[in-house]
Amino acid sequence: MLEQRLREIILNPNSTFPKLESGDPYYFDQWRIDLNGEMCLYYWFWNKNRTKKNKKRVVISEVEELIRNCLTREQINRKDFEEYCHTSNSAGPCGFAVTVRALEYLGIGRYLGRKEGFEIIDSDLAERTI
Repeated sequence: MLEQRLREIILNPNSTFPKLESGDPYYFDQWRIDLNGEMCLYYWFWNKNRTKKNKKRVVISEVEELIRNCLTREQINRKDFEEYCHTSNSAGPCGFAVTVRALEYLGIGRYLGRKEGFEIIDSDLAERTI
């Protein structure tokens, strides 16, 4: 269900995910099954010189697991992301930002800041989405 909902709101290659603090956004690239057979949201961002696109992915099943395990606490932080999103996190912390922005787009919650993390503001919607 999460994949379907995300596909509805992230419709074209011009979709962006603003960084959590500042800087150029992350850009949606495509939906694709990775080499492990997992459906992924692929995104990219410029290197510091803006000469190369760095491509990364967020594994949808990992995000579902993240939501499922953080639902009762109604909060998601970077440590949670590291614990439940091993593959998505393996390429660096940018996957957390893309995941947070995607969940905000869905109306599930909002980013409160580096220390506070992401607050789930609609638990019912979150549960229906996973």
